[in-house]
Amino acid sequence: MKFKFRLESILKLRKREQDSAQNEYQSAQEMVRRQLSHIEDLYQKSDNARAMAGSLAQQGGACANELVEIDLFIEGQKLIIQNER
Repeated sequence: MKFKFRLESILKLRKREQDSAQNEYQSAQEMVRRQLSHIEDLYQKSDNARAMAGSLAQQGGACANELVEIDLFIEGQKLIIQNER
């Protein structure tokens, strides 16, 4: 005769709850990973803008407008990063 665990229904319920919690956790981990990737991309764009500003400054000449525009872009990126955290 096969052994029948009296609390089998509770065991199955707990297993479903555990599976549900694991799925929710994995979903949250994926969202965090995507958000961190997005923030890293914002930092990379800021770094690229800084490099471009340095390059323009070394070239010299009338590049004040471009440098101001790059500075405004970097400040905007800082605000976006601050809001994304």
